[in-house]
Amino acid sequence: MGLGLLSNAASLAIFMVVAIVYGLAFALIQPAIMALVVGRAAPDRRGAAMGIFTGAMDLGIGAGAFLWGFMAPAAGFPAMATSGLRGRTGSHGSLSGGKPQKSRCPVAGSLSSPDVFC
Repeated sequence: MGLGLLSNAASLAIFMVVAIVYGLAFALIQPAIMALVVGRAAPDRRGAAMGIFTGAMDLGIGAGAFLWGFMAPAAGFPAMATSGLRGRTGSHGSLSGGKPQKSRCPVAGSLSSPDVFC
C-alpha cells in the first residue's frame, strides 16, 4: 500500500508523509517477520536463522535500491514503485510455503508456553 501511495504522491508534502508512514510500518513489520523466522528454526539453529534473515534483508534492500535506481530515470518513479509493489504482492505466503502453519503453542498466542516465539 505504501509503494502505491508513494507512486501517486501529488506533492512533496504528501510524499514525505507517506514515506514516514511507510518507514514506520517497515520498522514494525521487520522485527515481527524476524521473530517468525527465528521461531520456526530449531533452538540450536536460531542464530543461523537470524543471520540468514538479516543477510537476505540487507542484500534485498541493497540490490533493490541499486537495480531500481536504474529503472527510475528510464521509466519514472511511479513505474518503479508500482513494479516493486507487484513484486511484493507476489511474495505473500513465501515464509510458510503458501500453506497455513499450525501453531506449536498449546494455545495460540499463549504466553504460558515455554517457547517465547509462539
